[in-house]
Amino acid sequence: MAAGKNFLPFPIYGAAICIQFPWLDADGDLVPGVTGADALVSKDIGTYAACTNEATEVATDSGMHYLDLTYLEQQADCVGVISKGDGVKTTPIVMYPRRLPSIRTGTCQAPSAIETKCKLDASASAKDDFYIGCYVHLTGNTGIGQARLVTDYDGATRECTVAPNWATDPDNTTTFSILVPETAMCAAWAGVQIADPDTAGYVKTTIKDGTGTGELDTASGVVKADLVSILATALTETGGYLAAGFKKFFNIQTPVATVESVDQTGNSYAVVSHADHGNAKLVRSTTPANALTVDAAGLADANAVKLGPSGSGTAQTARNIGANVLLSSGSGTGQLDFSSGVVKSNLAQILGTALTETAGLIAAGFKKLFNIATPLLTVASPMRGTDSANTTVPDAAGAAATLHGVTDGLIGAIPTTAMRGTDNAALASLVTVARMGALTDLIDGGRLDLLLDAIPTTAMRGTDSANTTVPDAAGVAAALHAITDALIAAISGDATAANQALLLEDLVDIKGTSFVKDTNSLVNVTGAAATHVQVGGQDITIEDSSS
Repeated sequence: MAAGKNFLPFPIYGAAICIQFPWLDADGDLVPGVTGADALVSKDIGTYAACTNEATEVATDSGMHYLDLTYLEQQADCVGVISKGDGVKTTPIVMYPRRLPSIRTGTCQAPSAIETKCKLDASASAKDDFYIGCYVHLTGNTGIGQARLVTDYDGATRECTVAPNWATDPDNTTTFSILVPETAMCAAWAGVQIADPDTAGYVKTTIKDGTGTGELDTASGVVKADLVSILATALTETGGYLAAGFKKFFNIQTPVATVESVDQTGNSYAVVSHADHGNAKLVRSTTPANALTVDAAGLADANAVKLGPSGSGTAQTARNIGANVLLSSGSGTGQLDFSSGVVKSNLAQILGTALTETAGLIAAGFKKLFNIATPLLTVASPMRGTDSANTTVPDAAGAAATLHGVTDGLIGAIPTTAMRGTDNAALASLVTVARMGALTDLIDGGRLDLLLDAIPTTAMRGTDSANTTVPDAAGVAAALHAITDALIAAISGDATAANQALLLEDLVDIKGTSFVKDTNSLVNVTGAAATHVQVGGQDITIEDSSS
């Protein structure tokens, strides 16, 4: 196989190149067999000097010539060439060698074949085809100054196949540099070779550790996070209150609170349960108004947009991580410790305020609060007691039943033996239809006026015929009104006319009568010699006064 020429699609800084050009006469025709060839070169607009080589005509009598420029003559950003000959027009050529980024340097190993191979160092990528599209530039010792395109790469042997053939084969003394043109596969970032991907089609990279632009402040593979917003709503505070509150809540040696706790009433506090000490309120400060924003679905969002306190490192610019980036898992500097797509996170601060604790108390408190098999607490839950049962308030029926029990007890205290007046006659004769209506108003209607009107004005006497002192109408009314008000207040909190009307709705007719609510009186009392009415478990005999 013949040795190759330094044919490159474009000039590369410091790499030998072979260029081809015509010699033309005054009419623009090719001139073969020209003598007196003279080639001059200028680097970076310097003085033109003789080239190392002269132009050679391409066989046979073609009028086309080629010129080999050495790697030293290409160590410039602007290279000018003048090619002259006897009887032809001078041919000028200008080139701008490209400075390509290098992603790897090293010393070659002895190749398995000559002219088309280049074996990189043992630490080069083990991924097949990894360097395809790059250029191998020989930078020192045997073959120095040559650059060749990599057309194939064997990751197991670290051997490149190049084109065109080498003019001088590299050996195990040759140093090299892998150059990346714009058309090559993504094999580097800012001149640094990327790691071999674990999954085809995904970039594997190590995140730059630090606090500069584009860096993450990490330690042992754990990213520091600064909570600045929830569901895109920015968190605001005064003087580190949120971080201080977080620490205060969780930094406990032996936490006991869990999410199986009492919910809040209103929006000013949350209530949690304690197995031994009952319930406790977590009161939110109103100065300032610290609040955790939760959406209608009961979800809180954390947007981690600020990472890390102070640190050091070189700023990385214009290197946004794309949608398909496979991160390198590990616990070293600049790595993230994760598995199954989940990153371990170490909460170190809130809104720029560093968290401090005593011997892992915050983490232990967090675990105690949430490590429950069946949590019950939500932001819309009813209140619960220490046994986790809902705390209930009696409904209207329950309250009425309680009140009726009190009323029945009062009625049951009324003596059942006949009382006598001044003439020792049975007081039963005084229980008339009109007076029974007044008694019905007292029991079922809540009004006492008719009862007061029915009370005799003459002095009553006891069994010893002594006068029985009876409070006057105003005194009786005041006492009974106070009892009525207290009973009504036990149901609904006040003794308004509206609540008295509610009490009337629960009244029932007395046996043998009809209750007319418009006049608050009993009607249709039978005219028999005696009518029996049962009130609160007591029999009352009513005799018609007309009989």
